[in-house]
Amino acid sequence: MKKLRHIRSDFGFTLIELLVAIAASGLVLAGLVQIFWTANRSYTHQDEMATLQQNLRVAKTYLERDIRMAGCGMGSTFFNHGTQVFPLVNTNGGAAGSDSLVITYVDYDDPCNDALPPLTPNAIASPEITVNEDLTHSATPPSPQYSFWTAGVVCAAAPFFAVYTKPFDSSTPTKTQSYVFTVSSVTGTNKLQCTGLGSPIFLPNSSIRFFSSTQLVTVTYSYTSNTLTRNAGVVADSIEDLQFAFGLDTTGDGTVGTWINNADLDDTEKTQVRQVRISILGRSSNQMPGQLPNVRPLIEDHAAGTASEKYLRELLQFEIKPRNIQG
Repeated sequence: MKKLRHIRSDFGFTLIELLVAIAASGLVLAGLVQIFWTANRSYTHQDEMATLQQNLRVAKTYLERDIRMAGCGMGSTFFNHGTQVFPLVNTNGGAAGSDSLVITYVDYDDPCNDALPPLTPNAIASPEITVNEDLTHSATPPSPQYSFWTAGVVCAAAPFFAVYTKPFDSSTPTKTQSYVFTVSSVTGTNKLQCTGLGSPIFLPNSSIRFFSSTQLVTVTYSYTSNTLTRNAGVVADSIEDLQFAFGLDTTGDGTVGTWINNADLDDTEKTQVRQVRISILGRSSNQMPGQLPNVRPLIEDHAAGTASEKYLRELLQFEIKPRNIQG
């Protein structure tokens, strides 16, 4: 009778070996998850920062153009239908809020620019101006026709204003005053009947130019609900703060001697602005996992925040010289 032999296999895993393999796999998987989480967080941070920086660049582009244009075509002192208009008017938000800025200028890039010929006045006795050209309806060029001023030539749909510019005084011929008004009718061969002219003093070397109402541009920059707005239209998102500071030439020597960042400019200070410092604080749209806690920083006169948050933040600060308002 043959004895049965037990068949034993040397292949397979023991329970201990399986437990060790599972533990090792868990460690490797945990490492992979950590790598993935870190890479995803880094990508999210970079994407948020790229968006934030792009918004700051767009905001800077808009603000730079408009502030550089401030006062263009207006002279040192500018009256629009009897009301004085300043190139830059700020509203200070104080320690608890953002600032806003209103900018005014004549846009000579407008397609209506130079649609009407300029005139030289011989005398001004408001509201009537006597000019050195025949303003009657002449069918023979080059005599200008009054219909040009009412129809607007190439800009027939847009009303035209006149702007009278004169030296500020005889001692400073480069410093000028401007008055915007409307020509309502022709009262004589070379006389314009005007509205809104006020009572400017006529001086030699004066001139009258004409421009469309669309060329007189007024824009307002302000901060609203994490956006920078221009005339209520959104310029850039992910903006947390907007601050302005103004360098003033208070001595008339052409250099900035005083900076104001914590008050509205008065009428005298508005004419003394020689430099504008703009601070725009960008902030990510959401708090970021892994970001170190931080608070909104102190900018100009706007106090720092109190809440510790995990937003990405970046401050863009730059200065502009609005040369058109240098008197």
